[in-house]
This record gives sequence, C-alpha cells and structure tokens, in this order.
Amino acid sequence: MQSRQDVQVGGRISRTQYQFTLEDPDLEELNRWAPQLASERTRLPQLQDVASDLQISSPEDLLTIDRDAAARLGVDPQVLDDTLYDALGQRQVATIFSELSQYHVALIGVILLIGIVKKNAIMMIDFALTAERAGKSTHDAIYEAALIRFRPIMMTTMAALLGGMPLALGTGAGSELRSPLGISIVGGLIVSQILTLYTTPVIYLYLDPLNRWFATLSRHRYEPDKITPRIGIHT
Repeated sequence: MQSRQDVQVGGRISRTQYQFTLEDPDLEELNRWAPQLASERTRLPQLQDVASDLQISSPEDLLTIDRDAAARLGVDPQVLDDTLYDALGQRQVATIFSELSQYHVALIGVILLIGIVKKNAIMMIDFALTAERAGKSTHDAIYEAALIRFRPIMMTTMAALLGGMPLALGTGAGSELRSPLGISIVGGLIVSQILTLYTTPVIYLYLDPLNRWFATLSRHRYEPDKITPRIGIHT
C-alpha cells in the first residue's frame, strides 16, 4: 500500500515508490527485455518488492473482419465491435476517485476561505456606511468599524480556524487525504485575516473619492437645468 501524494512525481502512477521506465519503439523487443530486467532487479539487495506493470501473459487473439462479406450480409463492423466488447470487454459500473479527489477537497477549502473573507469585509463596510449616513467622515467611520467589528470577526475566524486544526494535525489512517484541506483552511485563514483587517480600510478610503465623483456626476446628470427667467422692460 502506498499513500497518495498531492504532487505526483514521475511518469505515471505505480504500485511502488520509485519507478524505472523502459521504452522501446519495437514492441516485441520491449516484451522480451522487460521481464528480464525486472528479474535482474529482484536479485539486488538494495531493492525490495520489485514489480512490473507489463502484462503479456494474457491470451491474445487477433480478429480480421471480412468487410466484403459483412457488407454483403448487411452486418455493420460497429455491431461486431460492440458485440465483442459486450462479451469480452469491461463496462463501467462504478466511479473510483483517486488523486483528483484531493484537489476537489482543497477547492472546497478555497471556497470556504473566500466566503469568510467576504463576510468579514462586508461586516466592516456595512458599519462604516451606516456611520457615514449618521454624519461621520469616511476616515472616522471606517476606523470605528474596524474597532467595533474586530471582535465578531475574530470570533468567527477563530471558530473556523480551530475547526480545521484536527484536519491539519490529525494522524492515522487517511490523514494524508484530509491534511491538504486542513492546511488550506488554517493557513488561508491566518493570511486572509491579516489581509482583511489591513487592506479593507485602505481600499475603502481610496475608493471613497471615486464614489463621491460618481455621485456628483450622477446628480448633475439627472437634475434638470435651472433656467433663470429674464424680465425685460419696454418703453
């Protein structure tokens, strides 16, 4: 048994930790030398559990279709292929996930991080907008939002972080499959928490002049032009 790795090093997935790939454009020569090479490797004391994925001991039959006779009898060659595959081939009856499952699990962790970071930013910005409507300046509003929303932000972040610690530090059977999810959650939360607390107020302050400019432009666009009446006196 070999634990699956996140980063697969080598030409292909094998039953052993190390691989030796033998290639030859001549298939008959490859089939002749591969068993001999594997047999010689088993005699080396430095190597254990030498195995080969070459399977040439199975019986093999070659079938040649008489296409003229098949056409005369009205038999489609595809029907012959399907019949042989139904009799001798293998139909898919189940799906077994391997290394790709780890990447799906790590993707779940990334989606979780994005949701938590967005929630933290929304909590600060929503409070800042409410404070601005109450008459406070942009700087004072976002500063107060960062102070007041700090505790609930840290509570939710620490809850998610501590929940991911058993996945990141756990041992035992299957821990190598759960560890990537835990590491992505714990490490991502630490980094994203720092970035959220520092970057959200900065971006909010930098976007405030742009928001005011758009508001002024929209107000001038939709307000009707004021026409000053002129009064003339004729004598």
